[in-house]
Amino acid sequence: MNTMGKFSNFLVIFKRELAAYFNSAIAYIFIIIFVLLNGGLFMTQFFVVGRADMRAFFAVLPLLLAVFLPAVSMRLWAEERKGNTQELLLTFPIETRDLILGKFAASFIFYLTALAATLPIPVMLCFLGRPDMGGIIGGYIGAAFLGGLFLAIGILVSGFCRDQIVSFILSMMICFGLYLIGTEFVASSLDGWISGGGTFLRHFLGASDPYDAFAKGVIDTKNLFYFVLGTAVFLILNGFWLEGRMRPKARSIFTTAALLCAGIFLFSNWLLAGLPLGRFDLTEGRMYTLSTSTKKILKSLKTPAVAKLYISSSEKMPTSMKTLEQDIADKLDELRIASGGKFQYKIFHMDVSEAVEKNKKKQSQEESFEEQLSKKGIQPFQVQSIDADEMGVRLIYSGLTLSYKEKPEEILPRIHPGNFDSLEYMIISKLYRMTLAEAPKVALVAPF
Repeated sequence: MNTMGKFSNFLVIFKRELAAYFNSAIAYIFIIIFVLLNGGLFMTQFFVVGRADMRAFFAVLPLLLAVFLPAVSMRLWAEERKGNTQELLLTFPIETRDLILGKFAASFIFYLTALAATLPIPVMLCFLGRPDMGGIIGGYIGAAFLGGLFLAIGILVSGFCRDQIVSFILSMMICFGLYLIGTEFVASSLDGWISGGGTFLRHFLGASDPYDAFAKGVIDTKNLFYFVLGTAVFLILNGFWLEGRMRPKARSIFTTAALLCAGIFLFSNWLLAGLPLGRFDLTEGRMYTLSTSTKKILKSLKTPAVAKLYISSSEKMPTSMKTLEQDIADKLDELRIASGGKFQYKIFHMDVSEAVEKNKKKQSQEESFEEQLSKKGIQPFQVQSIDADEMGVRLIYSGLTLSYKEKPEEILPRIHPGNFDSLEYMIISKLYRMTLAEAPKVALVAPF
């Protein structure tokens, strides 16, 4: 009976908040704008790339969610405080956790409704082509978990504020920061200030890496734990603040609790990173599942191996190769994860026109960067280009170098869609050869 009573309290709050969303015209305006903006940005990329997948959709979605979801959650507690109903709610015979969970569940269902309104996009792709449904399903699962995390942040911040606009701005800044700190650009910038600090925060605090794995179609238990624990931490802190805000030294006590929760969150993600937990590749052909031999070779590395990808930017690529950089980076990232960080990679964008211009001028005696690459074997090569129903030829860069210890660099001069399926074998075979103490001897034995 007691359990049923608690559940009924949760349902009362849930229905109240859900009705507040759908009884307002603003909710429907929000859903329409959310769908049109997501669909419009995706269709712009879709007609340029001409590929039946939703990677472009899921790549932009986190940045839009960092704006839209704080707008969804900003009213949950700020409106109660402004209308002087928060204290009344807290005096009802309803536990604080039922209040928080009811508000969170209502906002989450509203968000899932808006997200479900974008489902005509994968339906359209199924009519136009043959999309990889595993990647699309994984992307939607990742979007749901990321949305739950952002809503939990918004609810916590809304509990601090009386003004909804202030709550919106603060929540948006935190959501943007949590996602961007997981990107390579921000992590490398922070590494310039504190060596290794940006990389640590990227892998164990930032939301970009866990979300990107879902967007590829890979369901990893560690990433599920990241989002579930992160959402729980922000909801627990919300309850901690509401129950203790009137006590002496409430701010200092809450600050201590927040730092403790942040430490637990970071330590848990760091601890789970090295454990062999469940991992499910939903993509067609399991394209992100490495072979057993590859994993064994990567884990046996004594020192870090570094791959450097030299590739033309997507704007310079022909239509059929605009996603090549993303595909190669995804494969390299899988190698990095499987190696436990012993395999690292860097991406350098090359411009063929600048390389040709430098070769024409030859003003300095020093070799240009492009000339140094050319001596190694990384040179631009010709590919067919079909743009606006016109066939032509383009020069592009798409090569990779491998370095390990003091061994001479190994070169993959040309990586293109035609040999992408064998990229794992090409990289690992060269890397394995570099790990050998000496070159193996080959002997031919013939009968007398």
